[in-house]
Amino acid sequence: MIYDKIENVKKYLGISPNLDKALNFIMRTDLNSLPEGRTEIDGDRVFLNIVRCEAKDAADDGFEYHKQYRDLQIDLEGTEIMRVATEWGTELKPYAGDIGFFRCEGAADCILGPGRFIVLESMELHEPCAPAPGCGKALKKAVFKIAAD
Repeated sequence: MIYDKIENVKKYLGISPNLDKALNFIMRTDLNSLPEGRTEIDGDRVFLNIVRCEAKDAADDGFEYHKQYRDLQIDLEGTEIMRVATEWGTELKPYAGDIGFFRCEGAADCILGPGRFIVLESMELHEPCAPAPGCGKALKKAVFKIAAD
């Protein structure tokens, strides 16, 4: 996991070629100007989705994970807590379509919001969109899908 300020994205260049494509895109693009939906950066290897959603209390789905893709997430509007599991728990839904779900007890909370980003490795359990105390529930997010390489 990487959790940092957007102004520091440059220091993570060189970790992987596909991650570099996403980071370079962030450095040269006004993400707020992108339309909702999918924007391709490098076909199915690196793309992002601009989505509007609402923060929600603990999801019944539990913590999600992916095998084929890393996630890089940025809140463009609103603030959420991204919960990252510290250990695997009980499977709730089997893996299918590059997503599976587990119920987990231990987690670290990372506060996102404008100016911050998080990179979640493939197989890293995470629960997005938990409400941040004192913040509204409306979110506009950039969710990058980065093929694990």
